[in-house]
This record gives sequence, structure tokens and C-alpha cells, in this order.
Amino acid sequence: MVDIFKAIEEHAKRNPSSLALIGHNVYLSYAAFAHATRNISALALASNIAPGSLVGVRCGNPYMELLLYCGLMRAGMTIAFPKDPSVYANHNVELDVLLSDDTSLRGQSMPAKRIVPLTSDWTQPRATPKRPEKNPQYAALFASSGSTGNNKLFHANRANLDFRIKLKENEVFFDGDVRYMSLFLAGTMISFIDMLITWKKGGQVVLTGTLTHEQALDAIALYQPTYLAAPPYSLVGMLNALETTPRRFQKVNSIYTGGSYCAPRMLEAANKKLCHHLIPAYGLTELGLVALSPYEEIASIDGAVGKPVTGMTVEAVDEFGNTLPSGETGEIRITPPPGSPLGFYRDNRRIEIVDDEWFVPGDVGHIDANGFLVTTGRKKNVINYGGNKFDPERIENTLIQMPEIEDVAVGVVPGPGGFDVIIALVRASREIDTDAVNKYLKSNRQPYDIASVQLVASVPRGENGKVKRQEVAEQVKSAA
Repeated sequence: MVDIFKAIEEHAKRNPSSLALIGHNVYLSYAAFAHATRNISALALASNIAPGSLVGVRCGNPYMELLLYCGLMRAGMTIAFPKDPSVYANHNVELDVLLSDDTSLRGQSMPAKRIVPLTSDWTQPRATPKRPEKNPQYAALFASSGSTGNNKLFHANRANLDFRIKLKENEVFFDGDVRYMSLFLAGTMISFIDMLITWKKGGQVVLTGTLTHEQALDAIALYQPTYLAAPPYSLVGMLNALETTPRRFQKVNSIYTGGSYCAPRMLEAANKKLCHHLIPAYGLTELGLVALSPYEEIASIDGAVGKPVTGMTVEAVDEFGNTLPSGETGEIRITPPPGSPLGFYRDNRRIEIVDDEWFVPGDVGHIDANGFLVTTGRKKNVINYGGNKFDPERIENTLIQMPEIEDVAVGVVPGPGGFDVIIALVRASREIDTDAVNKYLKSNRQPYDIASVQLVASVPRGENGKVKRQEVAEQVKSAA
């Protein structure tokens, strides 16, 4: 069993002044971090919040909010990361307790049986006979589209969290003295697991808010992380920002990226300009890390995401479920080890995801002769353009390399002959039209045209950087 809080206490005793949490005007030592989470857990129990309770937090201070989550876990509670009230309503879930400061009660709030006010003394010592149990059975709720594209509420129990920590903690990006920073949102599974591993190893977590690509470069220069987790669209955005507004930039030691397709040219540029070691990966909210490899091993293989990690069995199968030989494309299916699969969370209870041996995420690809997993797209997102099939992520990764385009998503509407007509939602740095986009595609020898470019203020993306396909489809339909 992984005891994160025991490790934090040991770091606090050995190196009390070493930093655990860094951010804007925040430098929190391990001694202060252990002290705060210890006091939060005691006060939560003194407030008659029982171990096992489902607890949400609404706090205007993101650093305090993170401390509260950790303190509640230490007390054996299930912490709820999602902030959107509709997530709970859609899954008929009600919190047992909502901890909230004064400002967070304005507007919509998460459904809760009880609201406990947050005051400034929550991190201070409090005399109470109630102390957290040893090895508390904490858990966490995460909202994500997962691998299916539909918004779901996922439940990670103690065994799930321990499994994911053990699976990832020995990877190269956690070698040495770790300073971790993420461009995924703080409430995502990937970010939280990475934070726990960093603290277990005595490293430093850099916590930032949502950043533009330029701000991300500035934050990297300021905080100098050794390990950065970033979705592909953040890598592309930072590379474009370096081109348009040159600046001094010290490369990160390791960057972990995943969540969507990234063009080989952009991966190569990221490996040269942003870091010393680029680690593309393939993971699923439902199962965790499935495959990864250093960029150098897969540089020549378009769509390769690495070799399956220990314990994960990955196959490509045909429409009848028969295993395909290496090199033949089919639907990906995975056998996860025990402890890996999360549960769905509905009606205030956990529902297991994997009922049988295999989990099918909906991705298409193959296993090559060297054992690398190569993905070619999502089964349900395939665009039928003149009888030829294209994955929208690959179209987007071509378009995002156009200097004027800061972010982009493509969708389709029915066209003549039953084939798809492609419409692009574009956030641009300056005026751009359809003719210019198609001229760029032609110059890059792409076998498709964009029927219409729609300029937007922002592209719909989820917490892990993935395009929200359903929202894009609705915008494209209304624009057609």
C-alpha cells in the first residue's frame, strides 16, 4: 500500500525547509505542508465529517484548495474534484459535505446535503480527540470524457490510486530531484497522480492557473520545472509562440505528452526546442497509463505512442473480435491488470467499468512488428471525405502548424453524394479565410479541402486538452 502522507511526514522531518508547493507568491515547505494537511484532517473529523464521506471544495485560493483536498484524503474521505454542478446532476450524485468559502457560494453551487463554511483557521492546530486512521481508505471523483467522448464521473478508490502511483513513479521523468509542473488542469487524474508521486519522492509541485501558450513559456522560465506534463495542443502552441515572439527559453529536462494525436513534425520540434527528453504516451482515464516510449524510439513511426507498460495487454482486433497480426489495423482492445480500472460513479455508488477480460476504448490502430502501439484515430470520429477516411485530429494537427492559427477543431456536415464536408473552427492571431487555409493544405500535399473557416474566440476543449467533439459538431451544424 502506498502511504503518501507517511512519506510527506518523513520528508518534513528530514528536510523541513525543502519546498513542497510553489506558485504565485507561494513557497510552502514540507514542514508547513505536513502541518497544514494534518490540521485540516483533524478539523474535518472534529466537524463531524466522517471517513468515507463524499466531500467537495469551493475555495477562491487554489493553493488552499489543494491543501484541503490532501487533508481530506488524509482523513479517509472521498474528494470530489469536479466543480460543474451539472456533472453531479447528470449522474444523480449529491455530496455529503461541501466546504466553501464566502465567495464560492455566489451563483451555482454543487449539490450537497450539508455546507461547511471555510474559515482562515482551517490549517491551524485544533485540539480534538479525533485523529485520522492509519492507512485511510480515501478515494477521489474525477469528471472526464474518458475514452468514449461522453462526460462521465469516475471513481478512483485507494487501490486505483496506489496502482497508478506504482505504475508511473519509476519512469524517467521522476528521476532525481523533481520539480513538477502541469499544463493539464489541476483537477485531472494525470495531474493529481503526478503531484502525489512528486511529494512521495520529496519533490516540488509548481501550481499555476490556466495559462496561455506565452504565459506557459514564461512560467517555465520562471519556475524551471524538471518535468512538464502537457497535452499536444499546448506543445504546438508553445512552439508557435517561440516562433512569433522569440525569447530566452531553458529547455525542460522531460516532457510527458498524450491525450490526442500530435504530428511527427511537431513532436520532433518539441523534442529539439522544448526539452531534452520527450515522452509520448497513451493512456485512458478508465485504465491509466497504457503505453509510452521515449520519442527517439518512435520518431519514424507516425501515430506510434509507445510500448505497452507492464501488466497491460494490448491487441488490435477485427469486427468479429479476432486478434489481428502485427501491422494490420483494427479496433484496439486492452486487458488491464487488477487495480487498474476506475469505476463509474452514479446514484452515489461505484459501478465497475470492466466486467469481463477486455476493455475497448474505441480507438483504431495496430501493433507493429517491434511491439509498438500505433493509433490512427477514433472509430466514431472518422471523417468520410470523398470515400476516403480521415481522422480529425490529423487534419487539426496539419492546420495548427499554419502560423496564423492558434487553435483549431474540425467537424463535418453532410455534403453532396453523402460524403462529409469539412468545416474548421479557428482561433486565429489575425484575419484568415478559407482560401488561405486551403492554399496552405495544398502546399502541404493534403488530399482534402476545408469547405468553410469559422473564426471563434475559443475552441471547445476538455480538462485534458482534448477537443469536445460533440460541442464542435453543434457549432459546425449551426454555422453551416
